[in-house]
Amino acid sequence: MRSILAELPNLESFINIYGLTESVPLITDLDPDTGKRFEDVPPLAVGKAFVGSSVAIRDTDSGEVLGVNERGEICAKSERNFTHYMNNSEATENSFIDGYFKTGDLGYYDEQGYIFIVDRLKEIFKYYNNHISPTELEEVIYQHEAVKEVCVIGIEDPEGGGSIPRAVITVKNEEVTPEEILEFANERLPDYKQIRGGVFIVEELPRGKTGKVTRILVAELELNE
Repeated sequence: MRSILAELPNLESFINIYGLTESVPLITDLDPDTGKRFEDVPPLAVGKAFVGSSVAIRDTDSGEVLGVNERGEICAKSERNFTHYMNNSEATENSFIDGYFKTGDLGYYDEQGYIFIVDRLKEIFKYYNNHISPTELEEVIYQHEAVKEVCVIGIEDPEGGGSIPRAVITVKNEEVTPEEILEFANERLPDYKQIRGGVFIVEELPRGKTGKVTRILVAELELNE
C-alpha cells in the first residue's frame, strides 16, 4: 500500500477496511486522519474494531479467545450484526459463539490492536498441528521475478502428516525450472511450510466463471510427476 501511495502523492486518504454482509457492513476501519498516509499503520492491516463493534480472535478448534499475534478465526459482535439465516437454524447456530459472529476468516491482531486477515479458513489446511495458508505461500513464490501466476493447494501427505503444499505456476521466463522456484520458496519458508508437494509449471491456470483462478480446478489438473 505504501508503494501505491508513493505513486499517488495527491491522494488525500487511502483507508483499508473489512466487513461482511452479515456485519452490516463494517467490522474494522481506520480513522481518516490516521490512515491518511499510512505512516504509522502496518501496510497489511485492515484497521481496528469499528465503532460499536467488538472483535475477538478464537482458536479454530476449542473456541478459546486468543491473544496478541495468535492466529485464529476472526469473530465480531455488534448491534448491527444479522441475527439469523432464514429457515436455517442449524447454519445460524454454527455461525455464532458467545454472541460473536464467526466470519470464516483466519487472522490475528498486533500489539497496537491492528487486525490482519491471513486467509479464508476453508482454504487453510493442516500439516501435523500447523495451519498453512496457501495465500501466504503464494505471496512468497510471487517474489520470484520469473513467476507470472501461482496457485498453492494442499495434497495428502504420504507420510501421514495431514496435507502438504503443492505450487502450480505459470512463468514469464521459459528457462526457469521448477527446482529453481522450489529452492527459492523453501529458502524463505519455515520448515513446516516447505513446498513438500513440489512445484509444477503449466501453460495456464484454470479459472472459474468469475475469471479467478480456482483451487478446486487446479487440484484436478493432471500433472506430470
